Amino acid sequence: MSRLSVLAVVLCAALAGGCGKNKVTHSNIDRWVGIEGGEKKLERAIKGGYSASLRGHAVAALVQASRAGVTMASDALGRLGEGDRQAAMTEAVNRMIETAKVAENTSPQMPQVAAKDALFGLRDLMSGPDRDRVDAFLVAWLTGDVVKRWSAGLNNGDKILEKVGAGAAPELRAALERGTLAVKEVALTLGRVGSPEDRLQGVKAVLAAFEKVGGSPDDNTLIAVGSLGGPDATSWFMELIKDPDNDLRFKVLQALGKGPDKQALLPALDMALGIAVNPVEEGKLRDEAFGVIQAIGGQAAIDGMVRVKLFEDPKEVVRFEAYEVALRGSRELAIGPVLESLPTARDFSGPLLDKYILQFIRPLGPLALPALRKALESRNWVARLAAVELLGELGEAADLPRLEALSRDATKLKGWTGEVTLGQRAAAAAEKLKTKS
Repeated sequence: MSRLSVLAVVLCAALAGGCGKNKVTHSNIDRWVGIEGGEKKLERAIKGGYSASLRGHAVAALVQASRAGVTMASDALGRLGEGDRQAAMTEAVNRMIETAKVAENTSPQMPQVAAKDALFGLRDLMSGPDRDRVDAFLVAWLTGDVVKRWSAGLNNGDKILEKVGAGAAPELRAALERGTLAVKEVALTLGRVGSPEDRLQGVKAVLAAFEKVGGSPDDNTLIAVGSLGGPDATSWFMELIKDPDNDLRFKVLQALGKGPDKQALLPALDMALGIAVNPVEEGKLRDEAFGVIQAIGGQAAIDGMVRVKLFEDPKEVVRFEAYEVALRGSRELAIGPVLESLPTARDFSGPLLDKYILQFIRPLGPLALPALRKALESRNWVARLAAVELLGELGEAADLPRLEALSRDATKLKGWTGEVTLGQRAAAAAEKLKTKS
């Protein structure tokens, strides 16, 4: 063979070897994970005109090859047509589920965690059946061993299962019924995604586990029961609040207001009002009692606050906390009682009024208008001022004559710079409303 022929054979062999290493095959896809430039090769394999099997394999490999793999795979998949994308995703899902599987009583390793995160990260690109399959797998993966798996990877269990939604509730309940050291994490998530019945059974499971141990409940148990809420939770807390240990009582009040079922908190209202109004109680307990009152909210809460005279507390700091709690919890129902109770003897500058009153009413928008219109007729100058200021922002055309009529009010405003009257503020509010209209 001539020297030229030998060189030609060597060159062809070299080229063939190089081409072989770059060819998109299943063996090369596996080899590209972890080598320099491998991510780009995998990305091109997803975008190229290859079979669903190769594309899906490349997706599953890319999420292992780089922390940015999910983003890269998502971008590449987004360039495909719907049919090609779904076919590739089905293959990728099969592979990622196999990779993510964890043996019982073992901690997940990096490849398994990366696959789990990718299943969640690419979830929105999946077809309905693939997404359902992935959701079921992720729920089982996380609840199978909460302690070892919940916080593994880039996406915590609560983030994933809240996205899955109500479908996660049965397994979360089952985890509580089996007993878990991660009771707080499971209960918090069940409290967000579960039905009332799920939460009720969850509380029963947590309390049953606590009864086996006995003693004083730890913080995780308190938070777990509080986040699930319901009548059984309220009854349990009402017994605990009788304990003389103020640290425990403080934690009970903290936990009590966390539940999603506000109706179930009603039996605790009188207890919370009694603590909030009692000057002998520690300040931190009064603060947390206010939190329970706010969580209950509605007409019952505002009626209770009026009944025990929280808006007339000798301490101004308590009164102002009561205003905020009432407006946050009872919303438009609290506007009238709060405005009527504002002290007329003290200074009430514009910034002070905004900080403690107006900022909590303003977000209510149109819901606040009936009570504000009524407050224009109040004998309390601070109530009239609050109504004037907010109607200038929130009011409608029908409020213009009301504000213009009040522009003759000669009441001097305490705490304002210069000789400012309520009528002047009403005139300014009317002008603002004209501009708005």
